[in-house]
Amino acid sequence: MTPNDLKKGTRVVMRDRYEAVLADSKKGNIRNVDAENMFGGTNIGSAYAHDIVGYYDEDGQIRILTHTKGMTQCREMNTQLFGG
Repeated sequence: MTPNDLKKGTRVVMRDRYEAVLADSKKGNIRNVDAENMFGGTNIGSAYAHDIVGYYDEDGQIRILTHTKGMTQCREMNTQLFGG
């Protein structure tokens, strides 16, 4: 499963280990999320799809995602431009 297959309302795990809820059902490199912050609140904003690494299935288990070639290329480009 890729981030493109996830639907609005899906609880996801981000690369930085924070959790978020998808706020859209779009496909592509950028998704809207309602993400938890370090103060216990949430922030609504956009996130790169390559930063979404897993999701919670119906049983509450975390499942790992596979990224598309375009998402992998986007991550590599961001790493080159902005660092690790």
